[in-house]
Amino acid sequence: MNEIQRVQDFPQLPVNANVSSRTKDIYLANNNQKIRLIKDKNSLVRQIHAFVNMTIIDKGVNMEKDDINYIKKRVTDDIMKDFKGLSLEDVQLAFYYGVRGEFGEYYGINPITFYGWLKSYKNVLLPSVLKEVLPLLPKVAEKEVEIDKKEFDITMLNNLCAYYSKLISGGVYDLFDIGNIYFSFMNRMEMIDLSEEEWVEINDLAMGEVKLELSEQNKNLLNQGKSLHRINLSDAFKEIEAGENKTYNSMLEIYSKRLALKKCLQKLVENKIDLLHILTLKIQTFNYGK
Repeated sequence: MNEIQRVQDFPQLPVNANVSSRTKDIYLANNNQKIRLIKDKNSLVRQIHAFVNMTIIDKGVNMEKDDINYIKKRVTDDIMKDFKGLSLEDVQLAFYYGVRGEFGEYYGINPITFYGWLKSYKNVLLPSVLKEVLPLLPKVAEKEVEIDKKEFDITMLNNLCAYYSKLISGGVYDLFDIGNIYFSFMNRMEMIDLSEEEWVEINDLAMGEVKLELSEQNKNLLNQGKSLHRINLSDAFKEIEAGENKTYNSMLEIYSKRLALKKCLQKLVENKIDLLHILTLKIQTFNYGK
């Protein structure tokens, strides 16, 4: 990737840092130049197309040229629209780990599969790596940390309000898949206001969503002829209701946060709340470690 500029001024991991090579690769990849900042769009598109070709080769499937070209175009469009905050190296790793099953089962090489890998990399793998790495980095001045946190919250605010505007204008809610992330932000800003009865309802709905997801996974496995890989849904549902399985508990927590955020935003819309104004004031007065 000689055409792509590497960002140099980011905290380096100590030489003796006890992290895996994969963690190091992901951390370094994410500190490369972001896609939205790359000016040479022709080079950018060529790189993405090359990554798609490599993935198809890694999978070992034969595809018609027209099908490959269609996938390249759709994947490139998705990246430029929803994943331009990643680096090209991030994209390459997302495809590398995705085709090797690191993000779970997938059903053929198609645009939806690539999108799922990118989303899992951005919303699950990358945050977990940063959570592991950040405590190991050299300490920086307290003031710099404070500014970074505030700028991050401002970015969250702007993104959230863009979704909120669509909810106001057309009743469109496009935030569900990453709602748990924005729930944490809203909760920190003390904007999650739900009654005990509403939380009970949300928990019941979340259980239903988890059960549905497991059922769909079983259905997809059956359609692929992988019946031996299916789970026992009866046992799984009992574990979900009893809270005895850490994996299912984690899924339940994520769905609960997503549903809680949706419920809160809908209530704010109904009450004609100016979310941008309120959150701006809260960020201005929030204690960022002073």
